[in-house]
Amino acid sequence: MLPRAKAPRDARKPSGRMRSALVASLALGLAVIAACSPPAPAVALPSQFVGTFGTGNSGLGSQTVEIAADGRFTLTEFCCTGGSNTSGIARLEGDVLVLSDDRDWWEPQAEPARSRHRLYAVPWGTRTCLVRDDRMTLFCNAVNNGDEPRTGGAGLTWLRAGDEALPAPGLPRVPEPWRPFLLTRRLEALTVEAVEERGAWVELGTRDGLLEGLTLVLHDVPTEQRVVDLGAPPFQDKRLRIVRLEARRSLVQTDYGGAEPQPIASGLLVSCGVDAAP
Repeated sequence: MLPRAKAPRDARKPSGRMRSALVASLALGLAVIAACSPPAPAVALPSQFVGTFGTGNSGLGSQTVEIAADGRFTLTEFCCTGGSNTSGIARLEGDVLVLSDDRDWWEPQAEPARSRHRLYAVPWGTRTCLVRDDRMTLFCNAVNNGDEPRTGGAGLTWLRAGDEALPAPGLPRVPEPWRPFLLTRRLEALTVEAVEERGAWVELGTRDGLLEGLTLVLHDVPTEQRVVDLGAPPFQDKRLRIVRLEARRSLVQTDYGGAEPQPIASGLLVSCGVDAAP
């Protein structure tokens, strides 16, 4: 048997310089993977943040989020044009739960993901709802105007699944900066003076507890006959925003999310706040 030829020494194993280059390449690859990967899930989120929460279906859309105890979440959104699912990691920053989807880690230079939310857990009796910090004033307005607590249907906040059947006595425990926005009693007054057919003065002001950002309700506004003929009720309530706030009165306008303000007649009832049962 012929002896097997030995490979040259340099062909059997890499040189020291080549080994150093391989180690450096491997370290660089691991560093890139670590930088592009989302962080490890948070451990054991507080129970008030764990579970399934949703807005309910408004007919125009809905949101449902499932948050696991380890911080992983899935957000499902539906609207008239379709739906989407987003997953990511939830982490605590003080009392705020921050939801960041995976795109925030893979595309750090891209536009902020729609699913990024900063949420407070707001207890209300035995209910728990998650409220975005930029919607907390809207939530307080919904409470003041009687749209919350909801027993079904849709809302602005993510309510824990099943909590719509639970009682919600008193007022929700919102974080301290927003507590003045929850009125502890019902305020009522009449529109007293129309202004340029685009608003009216109401004899409610800061002395009564009103703040900039609160909305009021204009009651029993007559509906145009052509709209009634299409099936609308003859009278409707409308939301009002405060345009100018004084100690004893406020200038208000109808609030349609950017639409032109509508005329407001004198002598109509305006209210804000509810008499919350203890």
